[in-house]
This record gives sequence, structure tokens and C-alpha cells, in this order.
Amino acid sequence: MMDPNRALDDLHGKIHSRRVQMTAIRCDGSSDEQTPVPPVELNDLTFRFIPGNAVAPVGLWSRSRGVLVWRSPQFLRANGLRVWPARNKKTATVSGAILRHLRKIMSREAPITKSEAQRRCLTEVPNAYLGAFKKAWAELEPSCKRGRGKHGPRGR
Repeated sequence: MMDPNRALDDLHGKIHSRRVQMTAIRCDGSSDEQTPVPPVELNDLTFRFIPGNAVAPVGLWSRSRGVLVWRSPQFLRANGLRVWPARNKKTATVSGAILRHLRKIMSREAPITKSEAQRRCLTEVPNAYLGAFKKAWAELEPSCKRGRGKHGPRGR
């Protein structure tokens, strides 16, 4: 478990580095729509939680002016899952996802090598790791795997 202040600093850093996109509603009254918070403004902003505030229990405050600038910050779920993956995933769940992905990217007509399949799975499947890939590779049908070359193609 991370300290709340450290978690906010981590979130602010990931927003500032543009690894996580954030939208919010500007408090100047110009609009009530969620719009992307410009990265230029992030240096002057800080998150504040004010549970009793009717306008913005969560908001981005200007450090220099001491006023609420943005309210109702929101983040894309996909960014959160990519930047903060779940800690303990069961091997069966991850290897099942990898096996489904292997069946999608490989075919009898166009097999790819094990090293290429491993590289793609570890980058394209969320929470993938080497042990889960090896388990999925062992379960993959031999006809989808590419032969090593000098011994000829695999038997069908």
C-alpha cells in the first residue's frame, strides 16, 4: 500500500510526463464539459481533496494563486491499467489470454517463430510474463508453430 501523498505525487508525475491523460472541468465558467488539462498548466497545479465542498470535493488548485482552477478530474481506465498493472494475476488467467492472442496472431498458413511470438505476446498482452507465455506455448497446437528450418516443416 502506498502512502496517499506519495500516490498523489506519483499520479501528478505520470500526468506531467503524459503517460496518463487527464480531463477536467475548468472552473472559470466557460464550459461544463470535460476537456484535457494542458500539460503547460500542470507545473502550477496540485490535487486537493475537500470532502465538504459542494462545487469540487476533488480538484486541481493553483499553487501560485491559491484558487480552484479545475474540478472533477477524470482519467482513462486504459491508461491506469497500463501504467499501474494489477499485482498478482493468476498464471492460468494470463496464460489463457496469451494462448488466445497466439491463436489470433498465428495460423497454419503464416506461422511465426517462438521468439517473435514471445516478443509480441509480452508487449501486446496485458500482465504477460515469461512463465505464462511458456505455459501457453506448450498448449498451442503444433501445426501453428513454425519449424526450426533445417529439419523441414512440422508434421500436420
